Amino acid sequence: MRQDAVDAIDAIEPYRGGAGHTLWQLHALNIIDKHRLILTGYVELLGHSILPSQRKQMTAGYRGSYPGRTPPDFSNMSIMPRGGTRRLREGEILLTVPAAELEKQMNFVVGISFGEPQVLGGDSMVHTLERMAQSVELVLRKFADLGLLP
Repeated sequence: MRQDAVDAIDAIEPYRGGAGHTLWQLHALNIIDKHRLILTGYVELLGHSILPSQRKQMTAGYRGSYPGRTPPDFSNMSIMPRGGTRRLREGEILLTVPAAELEKQMNFVVGISFGEPQVLGGDSMVHTLERMAQSVELVLRKFADLGLLP
């Protein structure tokens, strides 16, 4: 490699804890991917539609706190359940809803993250991939500006 290319790479600091830490993460995931069938993923139920019994409790609580006032419409609200992040496995049950509580229009918000704590620390997959794409784009632009790309 030409010395100006070596200098450009060194300036990026593509190592753990360096200014180019994200590029190190991408490299580390690439190495892991070559030695395993699939990267480990983690999942977390971040929220779901409020169930009818929960809406009933919230409405009663509102009426108790604000007598004579009309309670707000709780039907479009979501609740954050307690459960935490867990390893993503086929058939994983994130939430059990009693049949009497099921409604036609229920919303669920699920967070998926890479399960490689030594590399990513549980960051969201979407956020991680966006950050990595931006880092690679910046490196390519910098190298193009330096005349290091064909």
